[in-house]
Amino acid sequence: HYFHLPSFMCIAIFSSRTHIFHKPKNNPKTLHKISRLAKFDIREGGYNREMINVEHVYPILNNSPSLQNQNYQDILQIAQRRRSSNNPSSDEKDNDTHVNNNNDNGITKEEKEVNIWVYIQNNPKPPTSLHPIPQSYVDIILRGCLSISHDFAMHFLKHTYGWYSVNNNDTKKKEEGDYIWINDRHVPIYVRADPMYSKEMGKEIDELIQSYHLDAFVRRKNV
Repeated sequence: HYFHLPSFMCIAIFSSRTHIFHKPKNNPKTLHKISRLAKFDIREGGYNREMINVEHVYPILNNSPSLQNQNYQDILQIAQRRRSSNNPSSDEKDNDTHVNNNNDNGITKEEKEVNIWVYIQNNPKPPTSLHPIPQSYVDIILRGCLSISHDFAMHFLKHTYGWYSVNNNDTKKKEEGDYIWINDRHVPIYVRADPMYSKEMGKEIDELIQSYHLDAFVRRKNV
């Protein structure tokens, strides 16, 4: 039997430090770059794309294999140089010769134009039985996390919430329609689901989830 849902709940992030986000300037170069992101904007309907200041980017897992990626290394180096440029040492502040408009602290013109974008949900809402969390979607998220490292996947699970409604608790009898998370691996509703991956990694992913969200996991509804 096919389980049809008109919509489902997606993961969202929102900033508790809104000052690090800013809108891009409307110059021709920026607009050209934004046009290349148009397809992502369409795909991520319901989210707002915001720019993150590169100097606010820090590695959070020093043992992650992704740190060996050259593009990632370049971003971290640019971020460090921008931080140094914005906060020069006391010796540099006393030395007027340290200022170079063409190459501040080794920052090239191209590096100054490096941007990082993130999609932000400004009004996150909790999942419901009409808009539940599909396991096929969770599997894809955790596939991305695990591609970085096992520790990163655990970090993701530890710092996400909303896996089950605050109205559900151990003292309340679970009703038939009382669910906000579905196991749809056999009939995935997520358009970019990977049934083969879910089949191969489902057991391992379930074990990871239970490490942090056991109460929610036991309420997951099979469909």
